[in-house]
Amino acid sequence: MPLDLVTTRQIAMFLQGYIESGKRSMAVGLRGVLSDIFREAIIEGYIEKNPVEPTRAPAPDVKRERLTLDSFNAVRQAVELSSPWIKNAMDLALAKAQRREDITRFKFSDIKDGRLFVDQEKTAYMLAIPLDLELKAAGMILGNVVDQCRKNNPSDFLLYSDVRRGGRRLGPLTADGLTQAFSVVRYASGFQFSINPPSFHEMRSLAGRLYEVEYGEEFAKKLLGHKNMS
Repeated sequence: MPLDLVTTRQIAMFLQGYIESGKRSMAVGLRGVLSDIFREAIIEGYIEKNPVEPTRAPAPDVKRERLTLDSFNAVRQAVELSSPWIKNAMDLALAKAQRREDITRFKFSDIKDGRLFVDQEKTAYMLAIPLDLELKAAGMILGNVVDQCRKNNPSDFLLYSDVRRGGRRLGPLTADGLTQAFSVVRYASGFQFSINPPSFHEMRSLAGRLYEVEYGEEFAKKLLGHKNMS
C-alpha cells in the first residue's frame, strides 16, 4: 500500500491488535518505528502528514517493583509503631513464603508434632513446615514467629486483630486487609520506592529467593508449593 494511502485509523487498529494480545510494550515500540518511517517520508516529500501522530501512545507496561530485604526491613521497622498484627503478618509472610489467602487461614490447631500443616488454597498442595525452619538472612525462626503471634491473641488464628478500625471487623484478617495495611506502613516507612511499589504479595517472592540461596532451588520450590514438585 502506498504511504500516502495509510490512514490514522489503520495505524490505530494495527497497534490495538498488539495491545489486546497482551503485547503492549511491542505496540509502544512499533508506534515509534512507524512514526519515524512516516516522518522520513515527509522529509523526502512522499507524503504531507504523519498518520501515526494522532494515535494515542500506548502506556508501557510498568512492572511492580520487587521487594528487597533492605526495603522489607525498612517497612518492618516502621511497623513497630503500628498494630502488632501487621508485624506478625509481615514476619509470617517472610518466614513461611505463603500466599496472603493462606496466611490469613493459619491456625494454632494446625500445628502438630512440631510442624505447621498448610493446605494451600490455590494449588491444593499440602505442606508440613517444621517450626525450627530458619531464614538466616532475616534472622527468623518460624517457631519464634508463631510464639510472637500467640501474645494477646485469644483466637485460634495466628493473625488476629482486636481493634476495629476503618470498618474492619474484630477477629481473623482478610487478604485484602493485609494488602491495605501494608500499603499504609510502606508509605509511613519513608523508603523511596518506584512509581509501582511492591505489594504485600511481594514478600512471598522475596522469601522464595532468600530460601533458594540458603537451602537450594528444590527446597524453595517445595516451600512455595509449585505444582511441578513431587
